[in-house]
Amino acid sequence: MQDLDVPGKFRTIYIPCGSFVCMIDRQEALETLRRCREHLEPGGVLVFNAFPVPINYTEPPADDFPTPWQPGTSTDLPDGHRLEVSARWTALDRVEQTWHEERRYDLYGGAAPIRTEIRAGQGRWYFRNELLWMLQLAGFAPADVTTTGDLSLRAVR
Repeated sequence: MQDLDVPGKFRTIYIPCGSFVCMIDRQEALETLRRCREHLEPGGVLVFNAFPVPINYTEPPADDFPTPWQPGTSTDLPDGHRLEVSARWTALDRVEQTWHEERRYDLYGGAAPIRTEIRAGQGRWYFRNELLWMLQLAGFAPADVTTTGDLSLRAVR
């Protein structure tokens, strides 16, 4: 995303499914926002989501990694199989606002898993005001930025 350089300008640029938080390097994240702005038509819209990691900053940090597997989604597939996804943290840095995780994908045919895959990933969480500042540094006018929250289109100020 930080290398976005395609011909033309766009009315909408959409960064899907929390992909923005997968960029660990803050300078690359800022460059992504700059390039998106350069590729927008006048009045165009950049849409992306970012989510905070559920951390209680009043508790001492847990250094017990990896954490236990936490169940996530379960999806019935058209072929009769079921896919269950679970995740666990393998590292967490509260100061750098980064996490490393593993996701486990279990494919079930009936009651027993028939295939399991584990994939590693990482991310950085951004706080609202941090993102607003980054958008301003990338050239977006503060008056043109709207934030929403809680899975709604209700503006958050």
